[in-house]
Amino acid sequence: MTAEEPGAGRFGATRKEAPREAPDVEMQLQELVLNSRDIAAFLTDLAVVASARLSSPGNRIHTGVTIIRHKRPEAVAGSDAAARALDVLQNGFGDGPCLTALRTGAPLLVSDLSCEHRWAAYVKLAAEKGVSSILAVPLDLGGEAEAVMNLYSGRSNGFSDDDLSTVEAFADQAAGSLRLVLRLSQLSEDRTPSVMTTTSGEKDVVTCVDE
Repeated sequence: MTAEEPGAGRFGATRKEAPREAPDVEMQLQELVLNSRDIAAFLTDLAVVASARLSSPGNRIHTGVTIIRHKRPEAVAGSDAAARALDVLQNGFGDGPCLTALRTGAPLLVSDLSCEHRWAAYVKLAAEKGVSSILAVPLDLGGEAEAVMNLYSGRSNGFSDDDLSTVEAFADQAAGSLRLVLRLSQLSEDRTPSVMTTTSGEKDVVTCVDE
């Protein structure tokens, strides 16, 4: 899976066509879990898959993923550099569609940034970068972490009702896969040998032993 798509920063604004039906999403997500080197790699590939599912000729979708670490939002992945930069920009303001969706636990759709009066500073800069509509969907991780998927379109009303249903269903499946990746990552960390310094100043390696 390619980490980032080329052509970052180009937002299509022409007539939207119906999105193509994606291949077996569950199988794609299983592949991502098996092949990802770490959480960041999984989330990057997840963003690429989400963009591919929603994009259509004339309406390319850019997807970013933000997680909460130490009570601070962090843009950890994106389908391309443009998506990640938009997440970083929003997190810098400390508020916006994605962080609001994260707080409320519900999807948030901004159909037309030119008519949006909330988050004025962020919306102004996002519009200047070519964004016209945003869809933010939280990922339910069962309390293990907090994450939100942010989708950006270069056209007004860039997300239809069908798109919203598709993204919500995809987010539910993705959240299940991400929970598994988090558990596997934690298990790997728990089993990583730790180093302890003895009273003599020498370092002993303490390995994990199954009981």
